[in-house]
Amino acid sequence: LVWYGGSWPHRVTHDATAQAADAGCMVGVAYGKGVELPEAHVRWISAAELTSKLRSGAALRVLDAREEHEFKEGTIPSAVHLGQSALMFNRGSVEEVLHEITTCAEDLVLFANTAGVGSMAAGRDLWVMAFLVELGVPLGRMSRLAGGFLGWSTSGCVVMKPEYKTFSGGGLQTFLEQAQLSQLLDALKDETTQNLRAVILAGRQKALAYFETKQIRLPDRQKLANALAKAEREGMLG
Repeated sequence: LVWYGGSWPHRVTHDATAQAADAGCMVGVAYGKGVELPEAHVRWISAAELTSKLRSGAALRVLDAREEHEFKEGTIPSAVHLGQSALMFNRGSVEEVLHEITTCAEDLVLFANTAGVGSMAAGRDLWVMAFLVELGVPLGRMSRLAGGFLGWSTSGCVVMKPEYKTFSGGGLQTFLEQAQLSQLLDALKDETTQNLRAVILAGRQKALAYFETKQIRLPDRQKLANALAKAEREGMLG
């Protein structure tokens, strides 16, 4: 982790993180290397400003850094789930979202449950922001939502539950057709969406290895893994 006390960074161990937070200092994240998030360079956006941008159709993406069950219980309209824990422990499940974010040109708004301007504690949105900076996303493209989701919801802004379609009712053929992978139907004829869900839950690398045993080409293996991870994340596998 990187602790920013005053105007210059201090590298500290995990044991010192709590002390940094207690001191009211900015805490950033280092995923394999130091990521600097100077307080003066972190942008904020208010709930009112975000509401106005969403209504006007501004080019931006809203990222929910909370846990998946929190996201499913209610989130900001149009928000995409990119949870801190998924990034840390199951990155394969969010590879498609990461690819979209790192290659798009829109501004990004990140939020977790709470966040206050002038209080740079290491909320989950800040961890995700640091991760994205390490992947090459410019810090200037990102903003934190002041007050977080709690501030958003208590101020009377719209909260929506994600609406999910399901592939499970139509079976494997429906899933492959909607994922534009109909060419894999023969290779996967003995599979069910439930079996494939278990495969993807075992992790991306294990899933790719399993698909290789089905004689599926690498590009299709990767596309299938991405489609299954997205479907599982959005509750589409039943």
